[in-house]
Amino acid sequence: MELDETQALVPRYEEDEEDEDASSVDYSAQLDAVLGNGRYQWLATLTCGLGVAAGSTEVMAIALALPEIEIEFGVGEATQWQRNMVASCIFIGMLLGGLISGFTSDLKGRKSCLIFFTGFIAVFGAMTAFAKSLSQVAAFRFLTGLGIGGNIPSIFSYVAETTSSKVRGKYMTVVASNWMLGSVVTAAVGWIVLPRNLSLKFIPVEGWRLYFLISVVPSVLTCALALLFLVESPCFLIQRNNLSRAALALERIAQVNEGSKHLGKGGLLAELLATLRSRQEPKEVGGDRECVALMDGLRAKASIVCGLLKQDKERKLVIVLATVWFSLSACWYGFMIWLPLFFQAKHDNVYLGNLVTSAGDLPGNIMSFLLIDRVGRKRTLLVSLAAAAMSPLAFAAAPKGSTLWAMAGSACFGFVSVGAWNSLSILSPEAFDTRVRTTMHGLLTAVGRVGGFFGTYIVGHIQNRAGAGVWFPCVFASSVLGLGCLATMFVPETTGKIVTDYKLRGSGRPVGGQRIEEAGSALLA
Repeated sequence: MELDETQALVPRYEEDEEDEDASSVDYSAQLDAVLGNGRYQWLATLTCGLGVAAGSTEVMAIALALPEIEIEFGVGEATQWQRNMVASCIFIGMLLGGLISGFTSDLKGRKSCLIFFTGFIAVFGAMTAFAKSLSQVAAFRFLTGLGIGGNIPSIFSYVAETTSSKVRGKYMTVVASNWMLGSVVTAAVGWIVLPRNLSLKFIPVEGWRLYFLISVVPSVLTCALALLFLVESPCFLIQRNNLSRAALALERIAQVNEGSKHLGKGGLLAELLATLRSRQEPKEVGGDRECVALMDGLRAKASIVCGLLKQDKERKLVIVLATVWFSLSACWYGFMIWLPLFFQAKHDNVYLGNLVTSAGDLPGNIMSFLLIDRVGRKRTLLVSLAAAAMSPLAFAAAPKGSTLWAMAGSACFGFVSVGAWNSLSILSPEAFDTRVRTTMHGLLTAVGRVGGFFGTYIVGHIQNRAGAGVWFPCVFASSVLGLGCLATMFVPETTGKIVTDYKLRGSGRPVGGQRIEEAGSALLA
């Protein structure tokens, strides 16, 4: 099977495969084909989409509820530094969560990390409702951010590895669009609950505390659906040499897809299952030996990343993607987290303004869905970033009191920026090998959290000290996105790339994996 030009642009660790056995067979295309395009893919998309919505819900919730939290705990306690920290500490948690989950997901599995970190969101998001001080709110938001940062790499890697390359972009776009859905629902619920200090008879909280309890519903549903219906990624299981579980996972996917119009080819599936079951695999370890194996695995993954960054082409890829992540995150969060203050400066209806801005994402998601596989990830990302760079300036230029103009500018920003988020979220996991897919995606999202923290804290701090109104954050957002546009020109195109890389030697061991880890361990020794 020949690789096209786009596949050659991404790191494939070719130096590992120079001395492959002549008997090695490449099953990547077969694995990609048998995944199918049916009920299981839509079920996985629904579950992972709710996981994405769980993150956006929590991020937007603190932005809308912060004024009410400050009132309850007293204006004197809510100093400017504390206010900025409460709004920004969630990004510190998201940064650490991305780094931790990236490594652990490549070692322990996509599904396991998805459930674990989404559970973090549910537990500590709910505990925010019972905080007794501003410091406790900050602590719980940090831990919630740990879960948000942790579930994103696992979610996108899972969808990438359980869908065919021909339709992967559309499924991943639907998953990414749930960030918008979470934001819209959060804004709508906030409009209903927060101004009215709403309470329910069977829940002993009210106002912003009830708001945070409602916000954990997506994360609870995600955990439940993942536990009940999802299997571990077959691609991950094969890469970890757990071939019997991989065969069972592929069978389960085929069973759920049975009767679907686009069921994976039966002959190829039978052949692949027979191949997997005919191979020997190492015995599982437990107890203390499992802990030792986990530490050895973390060490090996670290060495792989170090080796990756020492290669010129791969280092360039990481740098340009990290720059785009930083720029888009700094702009989006710097602009959106403080949007309630912007609308307060223009007119009174803060909740309606946030709702309209979030709803502006809907046509952007539809446009991404239609173009992401046709136009390509890179072009969609570049055009979206360029258009998004202009939108905050239109928002800032709105005449004071002009509700229509201000909402149109903010909705336009939501419309074009969502295309950039979707493209970047799809391109990033596609650009790397299975062995380090979530590790590198987690690293890139961590860089994005640094950008989010930078944008949120700096914009809020300087705006309040300098009295710059809405112009400073809007000009800041446009300038930072300009840097992202420049970096995007050097990003490779990954549309159509087969990510289910699976090649076996005659002995049945996946090619390249062990030798890379052995070489990496020697580097760190």
